[in-house]
Amino acid sequence: RVEDVLRRCSVLPTPRPKSDFDARALPDNLARLLRRPDGTTDGWTPALVSERHKAVLESPAAAAALAGAMKYVEAVADSSGHARYELRALDTQSFMRIDSAAAKALHV
Repeated sequence: RVEDVLRRCSVLPTPRPKSDFDARALPDNLARLLRRPDGTTDGWTPALVSERHKAVLESPAAAAALAGAMKYVEAVADSSGHARYELRALDTQSFMRIDSAAAKALHV
């Protein structure tokens, strides 16, 4: 089970309702939260967000994970964070995979 794997890695699972992972409002929410690449805070529309972040929004798993994370930290509800975030793809080639024994030895 996933919870057993998380506990072995010292991660505390937090049960969340399925509705937290609903990505239907994600383009609208991202339009509120993201700042433009040039640093300005105006001009984002859900259509522009959908076009620029197509890879995330077209992947059901990525969109649901992002929606769940945004709901968990209540990013949309906090208006002080509007137009202050940036969404970028992570370069996974910059990282190394390690097993649990190595992680414990490195205290990570």
